[in-house]
Amino acid sequence: NLMYMWGGQPDGSTYLNDIWSYDYNAGPGGTWLVKLGANPPFGRYGHTLFPTTQELFVFGGVDPAGPATFTAVPLLLQS
Repeated sequence: NLMYMWGGQPDGSTYLNDIWSYDYNAGPGGTWLVKLGANPPFGRYGHTLFPTTQELFVFGGVDPAGPATFTAVPLLLQS
C-alpha cells in the first residue's frame, strides 16, 4: 500500500523532480521514503502521475521550458 509523489513547485520558481513514497503499512503515521530513479526528467508541476507494475508515468504539466501537455515520461523506481 504505497502512495507516490513526484515533482512540484514549492516556491514559484523551483521545479522539483524527486520521487517520494508513503507506506501506509509502516506503522502509526506511516513512513515517507525518497525513491531515486535513473535519469529523472526535468522537474514540473501541474502534472498527473500514474503507476504501472514497474514504473510511474508523468503526463502533462509545466516544466522549465513551458507546458509539457502532451508528453508522458516514465520514471523508473529504485526499490
